[in-house]
Amino acid sequence: MTWVWSATFLPFTIGSVTSELAGYEAGKLAVYDEHSYIRSWRSNNQVSQQTIRCTFAAAVNLQGVALFNLNGPMVQLSKSVNNGSTWTDLTSGSATLANRTAEKYLAYYRYFTSVSAAGVTDCQVIVQAQTPIGGTPYLEVGSVVFLGAVTNFPRPPRLGMQERLVRPYDQSGLRKRAAGPWRSEMEWQMLLRNQLHWDVWRQIALLGEDQLFLVAKSHVTTPMVYLMSYDGSMQFEDQKLYQRVAPRWVEQA
Repeated sequence: MTWVWSATFLPFTIGSVTSELAGYEAGKLAVYDEHSYIRSWRSNNQVSQQTIRCTFAAAVNLQGVALFNLNGPMVQLSKSVNNGSTWTDLTSGSATLANRTAEKYLAYYRYFTSVSAAGVTDCQVIVQAQTPIGGTPYLEVGSVVFLGAVTNFPRPPRLGMQERLVRPYDQSGLRKRAAGPWRSEMEWQMLLRNQLHWDVWRQIALLGEDQLFLVAKSHVTTPMVYLMSYDGSMQFEDQKLYQRVAPRWVEQA
């Protein structure tokens, strides 16, 4: 079990897609921002297998893939090193996605896998035929993140010191409706006995408030993965025997 983080998001374009619903085109998946709260891609009222081909401008070294806010638990990932002439699975069969939710009926799914693949020109996200959450007539994906580098935390973060589940809403007059799935606001507390540990947290602090970064626990059956932004309040306390770090992050997917 290894905790990793990364802000090295690889840019890509959409080479092809089986179908897409107007207003929820697959091209939005290639924009790394807070858009995933309002669903980036939906199939065009189909629940049959859908394939989204993601193309890199030049061959890349792929170190990880994350998927957020899917409305079903089955997906496949594959890669090509020859511009789509042949494909190799990144997942064996279907991957069962980690499920984080405040209440089961509000569930969406997410997934993370560490990989080590050089010379990758394209990746496919294959959303398999399945019954979506709530019986919707379409399949959907919120975010796809390809990582060019990952950094291990020297010591695993300690979760749950403070976590709030919130949900975005749109309001018009007195009427209010949900504008996306639940998200987490977290404050983690770390006691560190090594300067190297502290330096890793400083790297995250130096990203700035507008920079998205990914935090994941890999090499487990149902990985935990978060797409976060740093909210500007990371406390560092240097004591004789330890360093204390208290970051506050806002989940963005």
